[in-house]
Amino acid sequence: MSKLNPQPRYFNILLILVLTCLAPLALAVNDDVSNYRVDKGDKFDVYVLNEEDLSVTVEVNDEGTIFFPLLGEVRVHGMTPNQIEKEITRKLKGPYLVKPVVSVTMNSYREFFIGVQSRSLAGTNINPA
Repeated sequence: MSKLNPQPRYFNILLILVLTCLAPLALAVNDDVSNYRVDKGDKFDVYVLNEEDLSVTVEVNDEGTIFFPLLGEVRVHGMTPNQIEKEITRKLKGPYLVKPVVSVTMNSYREFFIGVQSRSLAGTNINPA
């Protein structure tokens, strides 16, 4: 009679415990990204449901604005992606669309410099996610 190896059962239990502990961390990271405030150099995708011509990738310029089809310049400096969604929805609703559904997703983050004592200065992209 052969004995069954109990290790796979313990491994499965350990895996479930680890994943259960890590789930809140994943939610916290998503929450941090949703609180991210855009500034010049950030790029994000704006998607308007069923409106291909209005679904674009935009970059925040030095004045803190983006150029959006139909609307022209839209000030987004210091806004979260969720706030940008609401602002574009508000501006499109009525004069252009009856019930726009807008989604904003970060595409790339601006470069910023970290001061260090060095012979050269270099920037790097840092993804907060």
